Amino acid sequence: MKHYAKEEDVFQLAANLAEKIIKNDAFQDGNKRTAMAAADMFLKINGYYLQKVPFAEDGHNTGLTNAHVAVVTNQWTVQQLGNYYKSIAQPLGPMAAEILDYRNSATEF
Repeated sequence: MKHYAKEEDVFQLAANLAEKIIKNDAFQDGNKRTAMAAADMFLKINGYYLQKVPFAEDGHNTGLTNAHVAVVTNQWTVQQLGNYYKSIAQPLGPMAAEILDYRNSATEF
C-alpha cells in the first residue's frame, strides 16, 4: 500500500495489514487476534499502541474486537478501521533503543 498506492498514514497502513490478515483466513482459528497483534506491533514500531494490555477483558479491547468483526463481516471498510485505529491509538512515549534501531535500519521495498 505504501509503495503502490502511496499511502503514508500509518493508521491506514496498519488497518490494511489487519484487514488482509483477517480476510485471508489463513488460520482455522485466531485470524482476528493475529491481525490485532500485527497491527498493534506495526503501530508500536511507528510510535503508537492500540492495546495497553493485549487481549485484556476491558472495554477498549472489546471495541477493537468489534471493529475487527465489523471488517470481516463487511460492515466496515478498511478506511473506517484505519480511522478507528487513529481515534484510539496512544503515543508510545520514549521508544526503546532497540525499537529505534530496528525502525531506522528497516529497508523499504
